[in-house]
Amino acid sequence: MHNDLDIFRRYDFRGSYPSEIDQGLSKQLARTIGQTADQASFIVGRDQRETSGQIYEPVLQGLEEAGCTVETPDTSYGINGFATTDMIAYRAKQQGKHGIAVTASHMPNDWTGLKPIQPNGRIYNNEEMSTVRDQFPAEPTLGHQPVRQTWDDATNEYTQALTEHYKTLFDNDLSGLDICVDPGNAAGIIALPNVLKGLGASVQTLYDDPTIKPERDLEPNEHTLGGLSEKVRQAEADFGIATDGDADRVVFVNGEGNVVPGSQPLALLGERYVQRGETGITASIDTSTY
Repeated sequence: MHNDLDIFRRYDFRGSYPSEIDQGLSKQLARTIGQTADQASFIVGRDQRETSGQIYEPVLQGLEEAGCTVETPDTSYGINGFATTDMIAYRAKQQGKHGIAVTASHMPNDWTGLKPIQPNGRIYNNEEMSTVRDQFPAEPTLGHQPVRQTWDDATNEYTQALTEHYKTLFDNDLSGLDICVDPGNAAGIIALPNVLKGLGASVQTLYDDPTIKPERDLEPNEHTLGGLSEKVRQAEADFGIATDGDADRVVFVNGEGNVVPGSQPLALLGERYVQRGETGITASIDTSTY
């Protein structure tokens, strides 16, 4: 018999649907998260997966059963509550709410999951995950009247905020650059192409329809980005960008169509922050083996 606690990972809950996470279990998880957050307000969005759609409503119901007020992004690309994990983190921090991204990130298409987020925009740490594990499954809060709200114009608001945030971090725009973007028919289509265009770049996309199954594995790496590499070479683009399923991870392809190891753009970004006078830069110990 499957152990429900097997789905508890380092910072999220993740498993195949429905053998590991089904509608009932996802509701129990959301209810427990809501109660450990002291019946706070939550912003909840989902990626494009069919499996995420199967548990999205149960997650909302579970939070409501915990006594939480729930806000969801409006419909985008015909998908109710469509959002990247970063969109949920942005809204959570902006509004002082907790968040849940219903996503399996880079895992196979038949997986689903939940990423809980604190009001400061940070995903849960080990201690917070342990608290949920210890209290799982929580019982419903009796007598609570569900309250749902909608984050109207969510995609445009987030896109504008992301564009402006870039401008505060960097001195130059992206004028003159030709960039290919591969969101893998997943959540990265929501904002990334338009942000790049808003910063002056010329953008071409592939695998940009979230209403169909991904054309590639949602973990972007040298084995899965052959389409993007070919697109960059054919278009003679400056570089390419690929995202994972919930667009909280990016991988770059250079102008020759070669996938760039993740440690290199991380080092370049760190160098830029140091040049700006930043003194505190943190990376997880498993970011790279280099």
